[in-house]
Amino acid sequence: MASAEIVVPYVTAVAAVGVATVNYLAKRDTDRRLAELTEKQDETRAQREYEYEARRRLYEKFHPLLFQLVELSESAY
Repeated sequence: MASAEIVVPYVTAVAAVGVATVNYLAKRDTDRRLAELTEKQDETRAQREYEYEARRRLYEKFHPLLFQLVELSESAY
């Protein structure tokens, strides 16, 4: 049977490799999830900016017409 002086370093090395493997797998999973969340956040931001610009252009074009309609409606009444 091997002495404790020989077994302890091997057990420590195997444990270190095991911990390193678990850390690598956990980090890979975390990075993948972070990338998915970042992509979803970017999509949401792009959608929000698109809708904001569309509404801004709509109000910019039709607000003067709405104002004229209200003014002319008052005189027609």
